[in-house]
Amino acid sequence: MLLSQKRIEQLINIAVFLLKSHKPEAINSLKDFLTIVTNPEKIQHILIDAINQVIETDPETIYWLLKNPTYLQPEIDIKVIVTQKLNKKLLTWGFTPEDIHFNDDGNEYRG
Repeated sequence: MLLSQKRIEQLINIAVFLLKSHKPEAINSLKDFLTIVTNPEKIQHILIDAINQVIETDPETIYWLLKNPTYLQPEIDIKVIVTQKLNKKLLTWGFTPEDIHFNDDGNEYRG
């Protein structure tokens, strides 16, 4: 299925809406719904773009997803996505790579 940019944006918006529901059934429905996209990489990109939007607008949802990381697996490792985004943000705030350390659970710590 060839997807236009408009269709991809619509799918991202649907994903954001369902992620914010904090309901496991909604996440499962989202993953089932995204099977209309036949390319697994595109599905990942849609989910990552949705998560990045949620990171910027709804930290409570990100916290919920971090507490329930299996809901997005195997398509997405939420801890990796959030850690990468946080790392980038800390760098823009003037931290250096040497200042930023994460343990295996994705928790930031000072080394």
